[in-house]
Amino acid sequence: SLRFGALPDAIEQIEGGHIISFLGSGDAAEVTVTIRPKRRGYYRIRQPVCQSSFPFKLFSFGMSCDDQERLIVLPTFSSLQMLLRHLNPYVRSDSAVFAGRRGAFPEYAGNRPFLPGDSRRRIDARAWARLAMPATKEYHENFDNCTALVLDTGVSEALSSLKPGQNEEFEAAVSLCASVAFTINDNCLIDMLLAGPSLYQFTNWPRKMRLDKIHEVLAGVEPTMDYTPELMAPMLADRLGQISEVVFIVTGWKKEYHRLLELTSRERCHSTVFVVGESGKIDLDRHETARTENIQILSPDEILTEQTMQL
Repeated sequence: SLRFGALPDAIEQIEGGHIISFLGSGDAAEVTVTIRPKRRGYYRIRQPVCQSSFPFKLFSFGMSCDDQERLIVLPTFSSLQMLLRHLNPYVRSDSAVFAGRRGAFPEYAGNRPFLPGDSRRRIDARAWARLAMPATKEYHENFDNCTALVLDTGVSEALSSLKPGQNEEFEAAVSLCASVAFTINDNCLIDMLLAGPSLYQFTNWPRKMRLDKIHEVLAGVEPTMDYTPELMAPMLADRLGQISEVVFIVTGWKKEYHRLLELTSRERCHSTVFVVGESGKIDLDRHETARTENIQILSPDEILTEQTMQL
């Protein structure tokens, strides 16, 4: 038989037994053990235990390996119907081409090692021969289609005592952020992810690898108690000059968010704001939010049940 030993609390084995009634000398059998995660996250799982009750089924003995495997459980995400401003013919003062025209007049920047996800059309055969390793051509994409994702991980003191996974608003915000990244990844370059106090930049990453990395980061994001929107401003300010769209995903609404929106507006970045929470409990000032071109309130239920298809 084959089974898992002690599993993390968030992982359950949904099929038990897995007993092979007879296995002859020199024979082999393939056994599938199915486990199911209850929540996103990073987990360390020991390899299954193989046991035998031969010859009299009075007792069982077996062996296991001390090696552990790393399991990454991604957040729930789905494809959305949403339109970002930079996909329209919108030109900033520092841009010489229309926004959203992927591949228009790229500027050659040099070579770097070939990475999984890179286009094979950009392999530089001469550099490969010179370096004795696969190399790809790298270009400065001088079109204006870079996007930043901002996820506010701050929670109130009352909600900080909840166990991991019990804060529905926060889990819905993480899921929405993963869905937004999945939806827009093919049409724009996600240049950075600001998740609470942590900044992740993907400037030198291939497009296909950026989405995987973002989802892996979101798998381990946890609420932060002593974190306020003011701490986001310095980290955003250094990169806004090269960003055309900023997508904010916040739980609840705080007046400090207006400073972030004004900061993006001064840099001529378009802002899209998704506020996760019950609409009746969120107080938005009409005059202040009028300056924000796109702001929506989404309930946790419609996000977690994948009802938020069109934004």
